[in-house]
Amino acid sequence: MKTVNFKESNCRYDDPNDKNEPIWAHLGSNGNAAVFCLKLTDEEVMQLQVTKEIWLTQQTFGKPLQITTGSIDCPFMRGNELAMFQVIMAEKLIGESQLIKKMGLTDKVAVPLLQKLREREVCEYKTIGTLRYWKLTDPIAKYMSEMKKKAEEIQKKEEEKNVSEK
Repeated sequence: MKTVNFKESNCRYDDPNDKNEPIWAHLGSNGNAAVFCLKLTDEEVMQLQVTKEIWLTQQTFGKPLQITTGSIDCPFMRGNELAMFQVIMAEKLIGESQLIKKMGLTDKVAVPLLQKLREREVCEYKTIGTLRYWKLTDPIAKYMSEMKKKAEEIQKKEEEKNVSEK
């Protein structure tokens, strides 16, 4: 089992003694969490199928144990999931059947993606009659609005700076 470099990785941890291969990770912006991707060999996959066990070792260096979670699901939105999130973000509120049609997906593909977005707590639905309408959760909508506002402020300052330099 080795850590692998992945699209979202933004840091690399090297063993100062050169005994181990580098560890690729995505370090969150607040520095409180690092995400790693582990790739198993074919032999490890076969062993996992038999034992259904994964063993983790975490160095504590005499400090309290930090919370560690594991998953077989990528924690980053990619592909159709990311595209679906972007459509919901752009539309503000969109009917489920309209969203699925717009994405060009089948219900069999789209419904699990919507469930994943709901589990990530970035999107939610409200039911009106018998129809589901999807939107961003309030904290995500607020965050996106704040980021848009900051981007507009930065752009305005840049434009003012360019005008004053002329």
